[in-house]
Parts: sequence; C-alpha cells; structure tokens
Amino acid sequence: IYPSKFPPSKKDSTNYEFPNFRIPLRVRVQVSHADIFVDSIGHWTCDSLQVRARGRQTADLRLRNLLGTHVDRFTGIDGRLRWNEDFVDAKIMAGSEDGDSVSLAVNAPRTSLRNISGTVAVNVADPAVWLPPGLIPKSAPTATSIRFKSSFSADIATMRYSCRGSLRTRTSAFWPLPAFDADIRYSANSRGFYTVDATLIDDDGGEINLRGNLDKNLNASVEGSVENISAEFG
Repeated sequence: IYPSKFPPSKKDSTNYEFPNFRIPLRVRVQVSHADIFVDSIGHWTCDSLQVRARGRQTADLRLRNLLGTHVDRFTGIDGRLRWNEDFVDAKIMAGSEDGDSVSLAVNAPRTSLRNISGTVAVNVADPAVWLPPGLIPKSAPTATSIRFKSSFSADIATMRYSCRGSLRTRTSAFWPLPAFDADIRYSANSRGFYTVDATLIDDDGGEINLRGNLDKNLNASVEGSVENISAEFG
C-alpha cells in the first residue's frame, strides 16, 4: 500500500455520513496468512485474518499472531463495527501474548461522523518492552503496571474537545524520592482549562498529594501536601 499515490479527496470531510445499508447475507472471509506493507509506515504479518458479518448491521474483524513494525510480540486484534439509522459505533481491542492490552471504543451520529465520543483503555505491565532499545536512558526513572483509562468527546471540524481520565502506575525510586504507587486523574478541554490531581504513596505509607490547574492564559495554581515521606540526599 502506497498512501502517497492515493488521489486527493475532492469531498468536504467536515461532515461525513455513514451509509445506512444492510448486509444481505451472513458473509465470512478468512485468510490463513496475510502480509501487509504500508509505504513509509510499516510492514506486518499475521497468521489468521477474519472478517465476518454478524447480523445485517454488524461486522467483526479478528486477527491473530500479528508481528511487524513496533510489534515484536505476538498480538491479537478484535474489532466490531455496528450501525443503525441513528448511530455508528466501533470497538477495537489489541492484546499481547503476555496480557498487555489496548482498547478503543468510538461512537458518532450516523449522519455526522465528525461528532465523536468514546473511551480508551491501556493496560501495560512494562512499556519498555514495546519501545526501541536505548530510547529510554538507563538513568531515567521507570513506570510499570500502567493502567490508563480516558473518556473523550470531540467535534473534528471545529477542533473542540473535552476529556477526562486516570492513570495508575508504579514508579521506581528516583533520587531523592522513593518508589511510589501513583494515582493520577486529569481533565482537559478545548476552552483551555486543565486540571490534574495526583496521589503518590510509597511502600512505608508516606503520601504526596498534588492538585494543579492551568487555563488558556497560562495562569496556573498548584497545591499539595506531603505526609511521612523520607527523602535521601547525598
């Protein structure tokens, strides 16, 4: 696939509409092995690719043993697209052989796909195994057991958006601070208002609480508290 050779679109992309069609038959297409190349993006192979109609307005995608660019561990992907007279929703989940996963769910009015909303979730035991070797300096603190969740809504044409979510992770010790279990919550929107609440708890029960706000004029405020934290200097 060579995206650079695609002809430019002549349609206005600000208000796409999904056709309200019905699948007349229960169709299933299965490929035992696929080799996918996208110019300037990547190359992937998979051992099983299946597309299946489930009902008249639902289609499933199933892909197994995916390997390739930025994917060096066997990964499976499951997706579902559903539509009716009013709405379209799509769900996709990718999971590795050792339990890491990423999922995305998006829905929109069928006649105005520019207005989207949805959720995303990421569960990764050790993000370093997904990154190129040497990208993270050995002296940098690490984050493991990542659990990220977020909900969002957006108007693609006007670039208006809002989102909120949470991140839970385990951070390594980084001088002069100890290792922490971190719980971070955030919200943001296109009007320029951002908030972050963070709670960091160490192995001895010490706790750091932080709350920060930022607006579009770069006016910021930060408040917090520290309890029973022992930091080593020197």
